[in-house]
Amino acid sequence: MRKLTLAFVLLAVIVLPAQAQAPSAAEVLQKSIAYHGMAAWYGQHHRLTLKEIRPNGSDRATVIDLEVGGGFAVRSEREGRLVEARVAGEECSATIDGSADVPDDLKERYRLSCDGLRWWHSYYGYLYGLPLKLTDPGTRLDEAVAKTTFQERDVLVLRVTYDAEVGEDIWYFYVDPASYALVGCRFYHDESKNDGEYIVFEEEVVHEGLRLPRTRRWYTNADSTYLGADVIEAYARPAPDGP
Repeated sequence: MRKLTLAFVLLAVIVLPAQAQAPSAAEVLQKSIAYHGMAAWYGQHHRLTLKEIRPNGSDRATVIDLEVGGGFAVRSEREGRLVEARVAGEECSATIDGSADVPDDLKERYRLSCDGLRWWHSYYGYLYGLPLKLTDPGTRLDEAVAKTTFQERDVLVLRVTYDAEVGEDIWYFYVDPASYALVGCRFYHDESKNDGEYIVFEEEVVHEGLRLPRTRRWYTNADSTYLGADVIEAYARPAPDGP
């Protein structure tokens, strides 16, 4: 009996540290992707109807389409104008109030050049494709997982940098340690200067297993100045050839 008891003690010494070991960053990321139901994200057409709130300007209604195969379309009300644009492969187009004759000043203001539209595509595709976007080529996920508090809640922290041709900012992503929900993120252009912004995620839109943060509230890192909010008012998956 004494030998048997000793064997159990030795087994506990060997097994318990492995059980108590913190998950790796890759494991936390995969669990967060699973929580948000994003495994099939790239194989689906996503239509997001947004209310974009800015404290120093009028709210604007925006509809974005992230299409299978990489197509992108946006329809937005800007300063009393209806702006519509689309990117498909190497082709891009834009209209204001139905006219393709867009003045240069408005094209620059609303980023309606081909490069500008690809920027909008990357912007919306990145934010609404999180956390799955952290598996894209050129993404460098630190192996270590830190623990901290964010908005007065305990979180796990994933630190991400990018290959030079992808991006230069440093990002931190905050994950709930129980559910693995993504609850916010923060980025710096130069961390030593405490520049950049942080984003607080609130509530969720749930559709057939997909979970997207409903509201994203933006603040400056330096002094927590409120910059605005983006709210998902509706989400749909149009058929590939649908309206």
